[in-house]
Amino acid sequence: MRRGLVGALTSMLTVSALLAAWSSYVGSFLARLEAKLEHNPGLAAVLPVLMAATGAAASSVGSSIATHVHLGTVSARRVAYDTAVQGSALILVTLAYTLAVTLTFSGRSSLVTTVLLSATLTYLLAVLVAVISTFASVRLGLDPDDVVGPVVTTAADSAGILITLLLAPG
Repeated sequence: MRRGLVGALTSMLTVSALLAAWSSYVGSFLARLEAKLEHNPGLAAVLPVLMAATGAAASSVGSSIATHVHLGTVSARRVAYDTAVQGSALILVTLAYTLAVTLTFSGRSSLVTTVLLSATLTYLLAVLVAVISTFASVRLGLDPDDVVGPVVTTAADSAGILITLLLAPG
């Protein structure tokens, strides 16, 4: 792995440039799906929280994996445990917030169903990205601490928006 300030900056700038390009590409789809936000009251209020919570939960798993890689103690059992713990917390937080938004804005139970399914799918995808990006960064000689967080949060944001809007009725 590259060490020092120059190595860290190089890997972080490279990853940031690639993620900015990816985010712009994904953003181009949002204009086509804007009508779904108008058709589903409350969805616009839930999306930012959903993306933040999903990205944070999956990034925590990725950070844990990276730590265990550094320590040489990574195992499938540990990854599964961390994934289950963070996923459970994510679902509870998402459910509570979505219920509050549903009662306040829409009264539609479809919002709860859409958001919980989206949170689950997005989280599982983001955890897969966390695992792959951790081991890929090590293989490429990059420090996973510099790579995993930004990659996972961008993946969670991108996937969360697209999955939620594709699942939303209307």
